[in-house]
Amino acid sequence: MKATPESDTIVRDVEGSPKANTELPINEAIRYGQLIIQKAEEKGESIISDARERARIILDEAERRASETISEANSGCQHEVPPSVQENTATDSEALYAGKVELVLPPPIVLANVLKLNRHLKATQRIRTIGVETSRSAGVTLKVHLLKPTQLVKVLEALPEVSAVSIVWVTPRKAQTSRETRKLLTGRLMVTMNAH
Repeated sequence: MKATPESDTIVRDVEGSPKANTELPINEAIRYGQLIIQKAEEKGESIISDARERARIILDEAERRASETISEANSGCQHEVPPSVQENTATDSEALYAGKVELVLPPPIVLANVLKLNRHLKATQRIRTIGVETSRSAGVTLKVHLLKPTQLVKVLEALPEVSAVSIVWVTPRKAQTSRETRKLLTGRLMVTMNAH
């Protein structure tokens, strides 16, 4: 503890006074020392109180963020389905898909299989991977762009790492060609991967 000017004065007074008067400055020094201890304890309590308040604020913020994360996780793969969209669980392996399609790979995720799937898609001349999203609760979503109308379900089901393909939602769209008018699909497919 650092000496204060008052304590130096008290010590000087004690050293310079005769023995008969030494009790008074010593008592004063003790009282002053007790006052310093009391002030230090009050300051310590104030610091602890401030730290507890800051910790409470940080904890409240962490709980709020955790609650938001849990809410997002509980919603899982439940994405909004755009209006005029057909929801369906049956797949037609002959259906033609074109444009942007999302491939949802739900957990558990085997990274080697996801990499193989992505490699197969890149090797296919008609398909370009344009984005990847990952989530602990929802798995992996591969966003692909089909350059030409493609029997996407048939292509996916033929891959060894894919065990099943189902439709989350699809939107029909018409494509005009010089020969015929065809019904093309775009949307979101659930791709279940093999576990090994």
